[in-house]
Amino acid sequence: MTQHGSALNFRDFVSELLAAGDAVDIREPVSPTLEAAAVTRRVYDTRSPAPLFSRLTEGDEGFRLLGAPAGLGSCPGQTYGRLAAHFGLGRDTTPRDLLEHLVGAMDAAPVPPRVVPTGPCKENVLT
Repeated sequence: MTQHGSALNFRDFVSELLAAGDAVDIREPVSPTLEAAAVTRRVYDTRSPAPLFSRLTEGDEGFRLLGAPAGLGSCPGQTYGRLAAHFGLGRDTTPRDLLEHLVGAMDAAPVPPRVVPTGPCKENVLT
């Protein structure tokens, strides 16, 4: 099993969830203090699509919040799809395959660090 973009890039992970219907973009203003937490808790309880809050009433403009990124999936036959995407596995991955992937990772050679002059983490610098 090889990793794909969603395991290596959070933006790709969010895009994959949205494309699969396992996340919904909520564009109504939401308070990140308690309202987002209540919605996210409900999502975990009902196995609904992960909420992507695009308009927060507090904080700087442009910040978004993804709730329930590791919750069980809402798509039929893909119960562990959201969790599997974190590891770059297919959305139809079984719990056994997830476990085997994690156990196998314990013996894998570490990826050596690579120093770069800039990166995506510096795209939006707040001053």
